[in-house]
Amino acid sequence: MGDARPMNPLRRLASPASTWTFALCLAAIFASAPRCLSQPPGTRNAPFAYYVCMEELAWLPGSQVSPGAKVSPLPDRLVIPPGTYEFAGGSYAMQREGLYRFVHYPEKTEQRIVYHENAQALLSGIAWIVAHGARDHGVPQEALKAKAMHEKLFLTCGPTAEFARQILAEHKIESRTVSGLTLDEWNTYDNGHTLLEVLDKKLRKWVLYDLDQSGYFTHAGQPLSLVEFAAQAVSGEYEIHPVALDTRLDAKDFSITFLLETTGVQSGLRTWYKRVMQVPLIGGYFYLALPDDAARKRVESYSSSYHYLAKEEFIKRFYP
Repeated sequence: MGDARPMNPLRRLASPASTWTFALCLAAIFASAPRCLSQPPGTRNAPFAYYVCMEELAWLPGSQVSPGAKVSPLPDRLVIPPGTYEFAGGSYAMQREGLYRFVHYPEKTEQRIVYHENAQALLSGIAWIVAHGARDHGVPQEALKAKAMHEKLFLTCGPTAEFARQILAEHKIESRTVSGLTLDEWNTYDNGHTLLEVLDKKLRKWVLYDLDQSGYFTHAGQPLSLVEFAAQAVSGEYEIHPVALDTRLDAKDFSITFLLETTGVQSGLRTWYKRVMQVPLIGGYFYLALPDDAARKRVESYSSSYHYLAKEEFIKRFYP
């Protein structure tokens, strides 16, 4: 057995700004398929790895694998248990829950979510992987998970929430896709939003996550559900907490990029939430904050699958 030799020093980027800047610098690597990468002649690039969870980023130190040593290779699935794994001849301790990324430029990139029991770390890993875009629309779940082991995914809000819901279900975490609709004048591109509610057994309540915008919401220190957030979105009395500081937008796929970029500024995001979260919607059922027959008929006219419930009935059905 030979001595372990550090491959790269551990370094933490503590501030959200520095984490975001570093993540942007690496985004192009994970946004590009390996076949698009090219290596200048005569270079020898050392592999590197890092860990991200919520707003934290840390370099991941590796040890050179000694001849004859037995280290498990990275499992061929997106979500894996804590352990020590091999990548490009290096051994990496992956005990903390969250997302791990590995780069050996230009040969390959890998990323895995380590999960044991921390649902928020699992959600953070998903949020770090997915950016708002349309390139991966219509791709089946298993193919999305296979791609996510090597690259970022580009999905809009509904497919993002459903991608996460299925992953959580595989790990026996109860969640559901939920939506908001606007009562303002409709256009052809921006009339609602789809998010994910996760049942937090410790808090004994549903907690709302917007993985498309990489955040969750609190008021007076308490995480908000869909109905709670819909009420607070009107007044603006809530806080937004990042679950990831990833690259949020695949700009080249959208003709309305100028609008979408406004949500990258919190004031713009709050204005947008105030518009699209006016009517909470779960499983085709909705309620109105104030009785309004005209508004009810208007929402029901949008889809034959939309059905009105009084707020008390809505709460009883979905928040027993």
